[in-house]
Amino acid sequence: SLLAVQVVGRLRKALEVELPANAVFAHPTARALAKHVRDAKRTDGKPLVVRDRSQPRLASSAEARLWVLQQRDPDDVAYNMTGAIDIHGALDAAAMGRALAAVQLRHPLLHSLFREEDGQLQVIPSAGLVTEPALDALDDASAATRLEQAEAARPFRLDCELPFRARILDLGHGRWRVLIAFHHIAADADSIALFGRDLEAAYRLSPEKPSAIPLALAAALPEPGLDTLSVEESLDFSPDGAGTAALARWAKRLAGIAGGPALPRAEKVDAAAPAHVEKLFIEPALRRRIGARARAGGLTPFMLLHTALAVALNRFGGGEEIVIGTPVSQRADGNFERTVGMMLNSVPLRLSIDPDSPLSGLAEQARDSLMAALADAAVPLDRIVTALHAGRDSTDEDLFQVLLTTHPPHLEALSFGAAEVSVRVLPQARAKMDLVVLVADDGAAMEITIEHAAGLFPEGGAARFAASLARILEVIADRPEVTSGAIVLLPAGSPERLAEISGSDIVDARGAPEGTIVSRFVSMASAHGDLAALEGPDGAALSYSALGRLTDELAAGLAGRGVGRSTPVGVSMARGVEQIAAFLAVLKAGGAYVPLDPEQPGGRLAGMAEDAGVSLVVSDGAAPDWLPEGIEAIAYDALPVTGGSVVCPALLGADTAYIMFTSGSTGRPKGIRVPHRAVLRLAVEPGFASFGPGKRVAQIATTAFDAATYEIWC
Repeated sequence: SLLAVQVVGRLRKALEVELPANAVFAHPTARALAKHVRDAKRTDGKPLVVRDRSQPRLASSAEARLWVLQQRDPDDVAYNMTGAIDIHGALDAAAMGRALAAVQLRHPLLHSLFREEDGQLQVIPSAGLVTEPALDALDDASAATRLEQAEAARPFRLDCELPFRARILDLGHGRWRVLIAFHHIAADADSIALFGRDLEAAYRLSPEKPSAIPLALAAALPEPGLDTLSVEESLDFSPDGAGTAALARWAKRLAGIAGGPALPRAEKVDAAAPAHVEKLFIEPALRRRIGARARAGGLTPFMLLHTALAVALNRFGGGEEIVIGTPVSQRADGNFERTVGMMLNSVPLRLSIDPDSPLSGLAEQARDSLMAALADAAVPLDRIVTALHAGRDSTDEDLFQVLLTTHPPHLEALSFGAAEVSVRVLPQARAKMDLVVLVADDGAAMEITIEHAAGLFPEGGAARFAASLARILEVIADRPEVTSGAIVLLPAGSPERLAEISGSDIVDARGAPEGTIVSRFVSMASAHGDLAALEGPDGAALSYSALGRLTDELAAGLAGRGVGRSTPVGVSMARGVEQIAAFLAVLKAGGAYVPLDPEQPGGRLAGMAEDAGVSLVVSDGAAPDWLPEGIEAIAYDALPVTGGSVVCPALLGADTAYIMFTSGSTGRPKGIRVPHRAVLRLAVEPGFASFGPGKRVAQIATTAFDAATYEIWC
């Protein structure tokens, strides 16, 4: 995504045409992009503002947003960006100190204070506050570790302290450590990479000019880019302006979003507690398959990551409308290549998760969401939030609490003479949001870091979430036709899988037996084929073997009419042996039965059938007169295929067995999907009654009432 933004920026600048940031995705070949460029409108936007870097200016929206978050809790360190440069070998500590100060002086934001004046946040350059960093001699490695942890946990006072600081540690025996800390208000990942390149250059210059003061070294470095506010000033939010039109598109895109967190908390999230981190490594083989799937579908790996994360959030209770934020670079214009500052705008990506939708369809939805977001990525997030929550105070937390980002290393490999140099990013002392997923992707493998606030997951929950995310990525790469609701997240037989099946020990220590209603019936029929399975009102009984043969033939007839795994099938029949056989046949075909009691009002039955997505209804006679147009009806007697059989899809205990509707007494009836394992949990050795040969249960309740589950299946 960043590369695409940069390509578009170069084209805009070189050809002076208006191009949205999604132009590369929308026109993936050079020929198509060239035609789009030829037809593009000439640039007539506002010119970028060039300011005197030594003078105060207004803060950008991104800076103002981070200022508000910092003022809400002055001790918050969630937006500290702290790193350590470990050096083994000869180092000129004095030269390193001058170089650090010189780079800080070269980039205005790194030596600026932030203060509110007359209700507006001002950025005030304060070069006089820059000092060469302290040099500490430590011969105790544990003391150095404690010092770097303390540095990461030390907040910035942005109104009286510069948003960058550094320390040099002499660890003895030719070992050195340089601690650097930025506040996010003054830097992003690209800024820190630029800082590293300038630090190398200043360190090389410093020994050549040992008497040079940092200001002279700073002047020898390349010119910095334009300030961060210039991007925002180029937007036109007049009534007919492009910015206003883009904001309207955002409002339409996010209409109906209630906002708030994407995951139910295990307990109260403690924002002040240290962030918890879970690591997930995507090995090269899977990374290659992800790349191949992305290319085959005209997608990017990021789009597949977005899809997988949204499905994981949905499966962990995040709802069906998933909004995830992602940062987009505002450096498309070449004037900002050497800008150190917060040049990111977080944009919300919305994905609607239907458990019955194939993963390939969700990935296409993710592509469309990202392309639309990139087209309007210049609109500041605070304007989007304000437009969606007009009339009340709000922040981006009201829109999303999950962030997904792919990023390069904050500091690339550095070189200081002949010394060995390694760079580390220190762990985040506090979580920025409920959940932040950072993906380091070098094209050969992926390392995914999952940062989450304390209290978001129960014990072990973050590890299960990470494992589930990996599993979903595997399925997306290998079987994109699978629906999101059919993914088995945890391996069979694993402790996590058993815990998921068993549920809460407090509610019921028995758990649910493995298997399905179908597998349990097949076992019963094999062991007790001659025993009576169903007895009709006339006293005639149908054995397990006979019921097995009958339902095989009925299932073959259903399969021939397109019934397969998870297909909802309406059953509108009077109570009796045939009705129960129809239920079992639907399950054998892989489907889910929807009981439609013929004695209920036709309008209710029609609404239930449509809401459940029924396309076929089995009846015990003529087609019901309430049947909506487009839904086929077939008589029970016309279903059997003599000697027929069906290759039942690989059913799981989590698959839907039937859909039961509420009474609708407080509104429209609502369909509830009941899985096989829920039926088995009730029916197999339930504890409240014993069942075995010679025992009978009378069917009293209408099959449209959930009490029938006990009467039929026990």
